[in-house]
Amino acid sequence: MIPQRLLQAIPELLQPLNMEGPWTIEKLHGYGSRRSYFRLKLPQTSLVLMLLPENGPSSLAEQNTQTAKPIHTLPFVDVANYLAERHVRVPTIHGHDAL
Repeated sequence: MIPQRLLQAIPELLQPLNMEGPWTIEKLHGYGSRRSYFRLKLPQTSLVLMLLPENGPSSLAEQNTQTAKPIHTLPFVDVANYLAERHVRVPTIHGHDAL
């Protein structure tokens, strides 16, 4: 089952990418965290969407992370940026609606 909050967010997520048209979505199987992943199929491409849990951390590592600094970016975005700056090929993060 696809969560309603994800279905409602898809048009807004696609708008800045100038993507539209009929789309389908399917849940991808993944393990190791409380995150959920979905493949969004569009006529011109497909995207992988990640849905964070509504309440609480998505993994034990995030639960155990403590810092006095304010958090402005999600950890997975920081890691992707860090790797990309070092010329490691990582998936493009087109956007997110958290924080």
